Amino acid sequence: METNNSASSSRRYRLRSDSLKITEGKVGDHSHYLLEDTESGNRHRLYALEYRVAMLLDGERKADDISQMLFDEVGFRAAPIDVDRFATQLLALGFVEVVS
Repeated sequence: METNNSASSSRRYRLRSDSLKITEGKVGDHSHYLLEDTESGNRHRLYALEYRVAMLLDGERKADDISQMLFDEVGFRAAPIDVDRFATQLLALGFVEVVS
């Protein structure tokens, strides 16, 4: 069953920069990144690929663009709706804002 996801995938998200602190950590060979909102105290750990997606949330790119960039850069095929869902999760945590 197909659904129309054009409304959500046309949204543009921007990673907040005003009160966001990002710290890189390592466990063995695996990097992770801790996002922390210094105002609310919210924290969330991202793995390297998730961090890359978050860094691409610049308010200019749509989910379709990010999906293609991930494939071009690392060969990972993420559906635009999955990129949008991830951005929506970060939005709920207060780490991104909707630009359009």
